[in-house]
Amino acid sequence: MPPDNLPLIADNLSRIRERIAQAAERCGRSSDEITLVAVTKTQPAESLQAVLDAGATDIGENYVAEAEAKFREVDFPEGVTRHCIGHLQSNKARRALDTFDVIQSVDSIKLLTRLDTAAAERATMVSVLLEVRLTDEPEKTGFLPDELPTALETAARAPHIRVLGLMGMAPFTPDMERRRATFRELYCHYLTLEPSQRHILSMGMTDDFEIAIEEGSTMVRIGTALFGPRT
Repeated sequence: MPPDNLPLIADNLSRIRERIAQAAERCGRSSDEITLVAVTKTQPAESLQAVLDAGATDIGENYVAEAEAKFREVDFPEGVTRHCIGHLQSNKARRALDTFDVIQSVDSIKLLTRLDTAAAERATMVSVLLEVRLTDEPEKTGFLPDELPTALETAARAPHIRVLGLMGMAPFTPDMERRRATFRELYCHYLTLEPSQRHILSMGMTDDFEIAIEEGSTMVRIGTALFGPRT
């Protein structure tokens, strides 16, 4: 039986795009600067197909195995970009390269090295974001700010790694000013990158993407507002 949310997905996508445009306008930006990644984690293939049919151009999944199974059931329009946005174990680097176009959640030197090796075996480049951890929440992953220079140096020595920018998450708190401060800090780290690495600043989700846009985000990752609460 198809999921109950299918008729709503196109409308939800339209509303989110409108909110993105309004947030961008408030801070003097163009909505063309902001990419919406539809996060389909735990959603069935039918919901993924529905959001693609509604015009989504970027898809985010957290787990390699789930994405592999789901993507086989879906007809992807030309030009869709598939993002790995969840913690990626280094022993799944090869499978991730066969499944995703961008690895947003590079959070260790070990993973950087494994991705470079896997890309070398395929004679290709892998596009990555470095995940930065700005909170002390134990479940969060990512490079601490003082580890970022070493990560960037390692990436610069990896001939098959292309750093496109940074990714991060705000703390799980109802305090929106605290979230805003986190986004502002991540934006400051983003500005320290070389110009060739400043393509994507991925920050902001359903509860806080408008704040993230106001603080410089170029990519927001939206799941719940598109598909409803996860089951």
